Amino acid sequence: STQIQAPCARYPTHDSGANRKNDHIATAAAPANNVPFLIEKIATAEVQDTDLFLTIFRILRLKGDIQYVAMSPSDASDIKKVKRHLLDAGAKGGENAKFHDAVVEAVFSKPNGSAMIVIRGGWVGNAGKRFALPNRIVTAKGRVPEPEPRYFLAPYYDKGRAWQLVTRDGGAAATNVHVGARGSSEKWKSTVATPALGSSPMMLGIVAAFAAPLLKIMRVSPFTIVFTGPSSGGKTTSTLVAASVVGIGKELDMPTWHMTPAGLEQAVERHSDSLLPIDDIANNSASAKDLVKLILQTGYRVTAGSVKGTLKKAKSNITGRPVADSGICAIILTSYEHSLRTLAEEAGKSIPDGIRPRFVEAPVAGAELGGVFDLMDVEGSPSEKTKLRGEQVKAIAQACAENHGVVFCEWLAAIIENSDEATAWVNDAKATFIKGATFKRDSSLEVRHADRFAFLYGVGSYAIERKFLPWTSRELMSAMLKVHAASRELIRESTVDEHLAAGQRRYWSLLRDRTRIASASKVGDGKKFDGWYEIDGSRVVVYVAGTTWRHAFESPNQLYQVEKYLAAQGVLLHASGGNLPQPRLPNGKGKKGKRSVQLSFTLNGREKAVRPYRTPKPLSTVSP
Repeated sequence: STQIQAPCARYPTHDSGANRKNDHIATAAAPANNVPFLIEKIATAEVQDTDLFLTIFRILRLKGDIQYVAMSPSDASDIKKVKRHLLDAGAKGGENAKFHDAVVEAVFSKPNGSAMIVIRGGWVGNAGKRFALPNRIVTAKGRVPEPEPRYFLAPYYDKGRAWQLVTRDGGAAATNVHVGARGSSEKWKSTVATPALGSSPMMLGIVAAFAAPLLKIMRVSPFTIVFTGPSSGGKTTSTLVAASVVGIGKELDMPTWHMTPAGLEQAVERHSDSLLPIDDIANNSASAKDLVKLILQTGYRVTAGSVKGTLKKAKSNITGRPVADSGICAIILTSYEHSLRTLAEEAGKSIPDGIRPRFVEAPVAGAELGGVFDLMDVEGSPSEKTKLRGEQVKAIAQACAENHGVVFCEWLAAIIENSDEATAWVNDAKATFIKGATFKRDSSLEVRHADRFAFLYGVGSYAIERKFLPWTSRELMSAMLKVHAASRELIRESTVDEHLAAGQRRYWSLLRDRTRIASASKVGDGKKFDGWYEIDGSRVVVYVAGTTWRHAFESPNQLYQVEKYLAAQGVLLHASGGNLPQPRLPNGKGKKGKRSVQLSFTLNGREKAVRPYRTPKPLSTVSP
């Protein structure tokens, strides 16, 4: 039979004809005129990061379509199973004798090469050489370097069935992947990146997408960025703008938090060494406690690059996904209306010190204050400004749908071409940012927080230098410093005095709230109140429900400092977390009421002013 070149035009793997004659992916023997296909066993393939090996078959149709199917070696030696797998993959022939003969010939032939099947996104092998996207493999200048093995993608895989594979340049099996490339990088820069100059959060998200592939190359710990602020401020649009870099053009195509920790790990597998944009955390209908648990697991199991070692084999047997031998990492970008601290307090928990540096919160103003467009100068009345910003959001979202993913492929090729240059440039730019940023240099938390922003600025600066972003380094520096300053306020470590002062204010505010704490004679059913007080001669005793007491403070540290102070003054008799028997609020139905905190005040002399509710105004004048 003769060599045909038609498939090469659709699925090129090398840039010269000299290379093509030895490339089993690009060239193949043409099927005879009376056989509509040619079936070949082309390689034994190792599955990335596992101990699994599969046999790859290629189906070449007369019209020039090429399809690759992988199956276990045991199935590959069974004629009936090979026929079933090929028919499931779309081959036609059924009981046709020639189809049967072609399968038999392929089964008893020997594979003439080796290959690797890539089952996760990110760097394949050594970082900086070859990058797998969900629908293609990117190499420098679009080439697949010699020597073999060849590389295939398995966007969807299951150990119980044959795997349909994708070559470096995509194919039929990649058509259902929501991450792709559309439009052009030049149009993306003019219609998405240029309008983003009016928004520091959008600029932050874009440089995060460019920075993710450099995490492993520069040995930077992965982290999560969270846009926080009121609804309708443009947080989701900012996430979409960043997602357009890596190939997601529509909000509906973004992953959501409505998934289990295992589902999150699977999503990150597809976006490893890349940006994983996830829609607002509020889309997960779980309780605050479960949300905090999910976020903490994100910090430990995803952004730490670790792999969970429990029940890996059992899990693989259930899901059909092979067991990975190494962890995964990514930069996750998402949003939420409240800060992580507020969410943790709502759940009655706190963010551990080891997890806190792995999250970068970027505050976003409300729509009435400009929303994400904090750098855009708009003239007119407030309603006109709001309307103009709304139109800008719609235009950017439309531009993302029309142009996405192409600039990321070009960026990856540039990094692969000269990763040493990229690393050196980013390190120099990081030093420049650190020099200009304001933070406590003796605080390990603030140092790590500033280093995150320095890394993002460094990568953005290099992207500007290589003409991938239509900004100037000065514009980027201004935006990054602004976001860093706002973000720092959410993680800044308060002193003991600041905790105590803030806690005292909230403590007095709680005691003055007559609608929540009433006289014992008026309490009745305890469900209607959060506490009560009793007056006994020269003493007043106040009982506050334990949950109300804890939620009155902004942080566990603030609660601790106030309780420590009140206990030293003899005011706090029983704390909600103490070992002593706790008094309970009355319950009108005869059941046990809520556990409470007991406070005692003396009412003689000047201290009568401390007496709650009877003389509320002087309370603010009494020294703690």
